[in-house]
Amino acid sequence: MAARWAGQRRASGLPRASHPRRPIRDRLWRRGVRAGLKGLLKRACAIGRRRDALTDGTLKIYEADLNGGSNRLMSLILPTKQA
Repeated sequence: MAARWAGQRRASGLPRASHPRRPIRDRLWRRGVRAGLKGLLKRACAIGRRRDALTDGTLKIYEADLNGGSNRLMSLILPTKQA
């Protein structure tokens, strides 16, 4: 295949990678980050709609639950450092 533009091929003659961040993005989707984030946001919106009817104690419990969910998602996205 002939290269149409100079940037399509490297000096070695091999085609360039399509996008440098694509493998990271695909790994995140496979780990379920997308579904987890969607569920977390839906839950937060549902709580926000009922906020006026909820007591302070219930809101604190929901806040802790949402923080735990976001921490679990971040542990999937950011690798932990091995000691």
